[in-house]
Amino acid sequence: MSESPTANTATQALAELEQRRQLLQQLIGVTAVIESLKHSLAQMLTPHSPDQPAAIESMLASLDDEIHALPDDDINHRLESLDRRLRALYGQLMPVIEEIQAAESPSELTSLTTAVHDAGELRELVQAAMAVRILLSQRGLQVPEFRLPLDRARLEVQLQTVTDKEQACRQQVIGQVREMEQDLRRLLGNANLPEAMRTLMSQMLSGLQDNLRHLQAGLSISELPLPIEAASFVEQAVPVPPSPQPDAHPADPSADPAPCESPTVSGTDSDTPPVTSEPALQPPSLMQAILLWISSPWNVSWQDIRSGRYQRDRQ
Repeated sequence: MSESPTANTATQALAELEQRRQLLQQLIGVTAVIESLKHSLAQMLTPHSPDQPAAIESMLASLDDEIHALPDDDINHRLESLDRRLRALYGQLMPVIEEIQAAESPSELTSLTTAVHDAGELRELVQAAMAVRILLSQRGLQVPEFRLPLDRARLEVQLQTVTDKEQACRQQVIGQVREMEQDLRRLLGNANLPEAMRTLMSQMLSGLQDNLRHLQAGLSISELPLPIEAASFVEQAVPVPPSPQPDAHPADPSADPAPCESPTVSGTDSDTPPVTSEPALQPPSLMQAILLWISSPWNVSWQDIRSGRYQRDRQ
């Protein structure tokens, strides 16, 4: 008869749960990439002028005031730059899409987690391009047609394949969450479980149940109520301050104390310039970066925007 999970030590139980959590986190990362690509492909294949008033209002609200204030010609130029960036990024993601199409199961897609940033950026670029086109349309201007980065028929095939893989990955995530939920319930059934560990397990169980309801409702996997990376079962190490180091040459207690010498300085305190340093870079969020890029001067590069240098220099 196999040993019951309740017979394991607390350390072993936490280690097993942490291993399962890490595998689940990896699978969620893969699914998030596929989900972002699915939305991007779907939006590229639909008209860039929503008919619903609420959708139009939402898209326009995503643009900041600087973009709304730009002259017509500037907005058109920015849209051209936005479309070029979108097509270039799609080209970078083509190998990822082909890998998704070729994979027979989600377990073959573990390398996709490195593409999560690019997939998210592509989705934001498509949304921004749609919003700018709505703005031009409302100004009564001729809206440049969106040029698909690939033949429509091939894009439609890609969308169908990516959608199917996203659903398969989502079901696998749901299965893994259910298994972790069962593991936690078994551990909570152990009457000898330490109280601190019981509290942790109860919190994690509640979060997993929220995640399960979220996934079963078909909501975005990138917006889980309890992010799996936050549900760590590894105890956080508390930093220990370094102990004071003994003097390498302790003074002879019987000797007279050495006279204090004042440091030699040139000039007065007022002559000494204060030491200054550049403010720390605060990179903007992805959508903030895209909006800044659209409304920034021509000599500002995408790298300046993403790193936060452009924001710092404007301060």
